[in-house]
Amino acid sequence: MVSEGFLKEFLCTYTWGPESYPREINERFGILTKKEWISLLKKAKFQLETVIESKEEYEKYLSKKLSIVDEEGKPYQYPNMTILIKARKTRVI
Repeated sequence: MVSEGFLKEFLCTYTWGPESYPREINERFGILTKKEWISLLKKAKFQLETVIESKEEYEKYLSKKLSIVDEEGKPYQYPNMTILIKARKTRVI
């Protein structure tokens, strides 16, 4: 069984080709997790309005090229690859 992080790196590299691997590694280690982003925004007094995670584009694009299964041959769920956070700065008076 591979980790979700490994699977994300594999899918990104497979999608954009091996030349993207160094960039993908930088992105993986240079970006906060969803939980870390939410915590940071709340500490900075932002009010969260929307948090959306998506795997739709990867599923649509990659399902035509490969099938991902677990050790038992059951379909493996694609990991969320994109997150959109909409936040509004609260007014401090």
